[in-house]
Amino acid sequence: MPINETEKERLNLSMPVANDVKLGDIIQGLQENTGGNTSIAWGEVTGKPASFPPSTHTHNGTQVTVSAISGVTGSNVQTVLESLAAKIAALEGGGA
Repeated sequence: MPINETEKERLNLSMPVANDVKLGDIIQGLQENTGGNTSIAWGEVTGKPASFPPSTHTHNGTQVTVSAISGVTGSNVQTVLESLAAKIAALEGGGA
């Protein structure tokens, strides 16, 4: 049950810090909002870096999934990549 105006003022006046931050107003505002989705525009976000350059990193075969190639999954992608590398090496070397 949301607090009423009298309770809000009582909370605000209950101690100096509560009055400084208007604690009653904050509680009343929180109770009046029903939640749900809140949207914040990207321009309103403060303290964000000017750019997000990717850092150099690696992934092992179990961290990569390739859904575009039939039969390749996160658990067998390393094996598939090794098989492809061997086939490419064989073709480049003119071998089997």
